Amino acid sequence: MTWKSVLGRIVYASYPFVLVGALIFAGAFSLNFTTESTQTHDWYDSVIALDPEETYVHNVTISYEPMSGYGSGVENGSIAMEEPPLANTLTNWKRAWLPFFFELNETIGTEAVINRSLVGPEGVIESWAEVGIVAGGGGDMVKPEVTQGGTYRFSLQNMGSQAIHLRFTWELEWHYYEKPYFYYGVTALAIALVYPAMFLIKNFGPWKSRQQTDEESAVGYSENG
Repeated sequence: MTWKSVLGRIVYASYPFVLVGALIFAGAFSLNFTTESTQTHDWYDSVIALDPEETYVHNVTISYEPMSGYGSGVENGSIAMEEPPLANTLTNWKRAWLPFFFELNETIGTEAVINRSLVGPEGVIESWAEVGIVAGGGGDMVKPEVTQGGTYRFSLQNMGSQAIHLRFTWELEWHYYEKPYFYYGVTALAIALVYPAMFLIKNFGPWKSRQQTDEESAVGYSENG
């Protein structure tokens, strides 16, 4: 027996297992592969003036209402959102965030210290920090996930000794998730399980024991004969 024939037998014997492994990998990948897209449906943009130690408060109220669209934003008021916000299926679901952003609207290089806080619908402080910002150097953001109705109370306090102007924005941000190959993954895994099941049945099934018994009986009969 040459090494080529041995190699051929090994490849022939291992090929089904390689195929099963490839199907399992492809199935697991397809089950978990997720696409994401983002859309902004409502927003608010304003420039506010803050004297030293002055606090600006902005309330956004989320209310769930049966509707075909995704609501409308009202200045310092409310957003009507279709209910429920998390309409989940095995292959499609969506989640909503309400990012609050602010930056210093002054001459580039101007510095300020802002005490900002966010209180959620249950009256619990979800975020609090004292941040230093520089005009032209970016701002700061708080991005709570919308999981229930109620009022989100966002406040900004000027901790410096000079009056400042802040550009303040918020938006309702929807994230849409989809698993486009989920059912292909289920099919691949189902097929991958067939071969191991057939292998076990063929080699360890009840008729395998019966076949061995018949062969042993045949051998014994021939020896006796």
